[in-house]
Amino acid sequence: MMTTPTYTRRFVSRAAWLMLLTLLTTAGSITVPQASAAIAPPELAVTPLAAVAPSAALAPLNVVVSIPPLRGLIEPLLPPGSRVEVLIPPGVSEHGFEIPPAALAAVVKADLVVQVGLGLEPGLEKFLRSSPAPARVVVVFAQVMGHASDGGDHATHSHDKDGNCIVSPGSDPHLWLDPIAAKSLVREVSSRIIELRPLAGVELRDHPTRKAARAQMAALDQLDAEYKGVVARASTRMLVVGHDAYRLLAARYGLETVAIAGLSAGEPKPADLARAIAAVRDNKLPAVFIEPQISPRAAQRVAEATGAKVLTLDPLGAGDYFATMRQNLTAIAQGLGVRADDAGGGSSGGGSGGAGGVPERR
Repeated sequence: MMTTPTYTRRFVSRAAWLMLLTLLTTAGSITVPQASAAIAPPELAVTPLAAVAPSAALAPLNVVVSIPPLRGLIEPLLPPGSRVEVLIPPGVSEHGFEIPPAALAAVVKADLVVQVGLGLEPGLEKFLRSSPAPARVVVVFAQVMGHASDGGDHATHSHDKDGNCIVSPGSDPHLWLDPIAAKSLVREVSSRIIELRPLAGVELRDHPTRKAARAQMAALDQLDAEYKGVVARASTRMLVVGHDAYRLLAARYGLETVAIAGLSAGEPKPADLARAIAAVRDNKLPAVFIEPQISPRAAQRVAEATGAKVLTLDPLGAGDYFATMRQNLTAIAQGLGVRADDAGGGSSGGGSGGAGGVPERR
């Protein structure tokens, strides 16, 4: 039996297919688009993988952050399956905490490290200097905010006898407590993630990390609006706080803070207590604030001397940035004399589900 060569069968098949189209078109049964791509055989149409599931093309990242709030800010930007290690655990003060070697070991294999700078994490700074890695990306919040000359440039600020950075009195490292400053960090970290995990054939604006960053920044704008709404209803603009962590937040929203302890949360002096007591009495403040990470004794003494309530502000939280900031806002509203039914806001969810659509990890 004689067989038809393969190329002949393909030629006949294509010729028959084109003839059928011609006959149908002539008869008015269908209208054939003029573009040749529209009449190509189905097997020639290819859908790019990125158009189906962009996140599937992104490999996970190993990430280290110094403090819990940074985790809540940047984790939604990461590819699915990424691992985030927090060096300073929840419940301890960020000031003076010595990061154990076992925790610093995570930095060795990290693709991305995010820290605050301004001397807040001297152990991490020392480790990064002694263990450089060309492929490791390090983002310093202080540098993002333009503070490179104090904390970012190691040669231009003070150090202790071991070479560790010392926080200067005029440099507040609590940058994350300002939602607008947090937007700048989100923007910078998202750019660095995209550099680490680019997607060929995908517009930059359509990269899943860029989309997640836009959602995260929108959530920060909403948080900012909630703070503004509470302050607008305040009967006072002064807060007596456990330590001097809230300068930037106060400056953002037109508040004034009187700190019982200083910037590094050291033991307050008698003059500090006297100043706090006078502030509460002179301004008829309804509350003083303690923090979970430091001793409440000094604030309690102020409260006993003035009859003020004791409320809690948590500068760090446990990793959920938006939940912590809204819990703080509830306390601030009470401290500013805002009635609960006037506080407004505070109920909106915060943060995106992540670059791959996964919920924020805990």
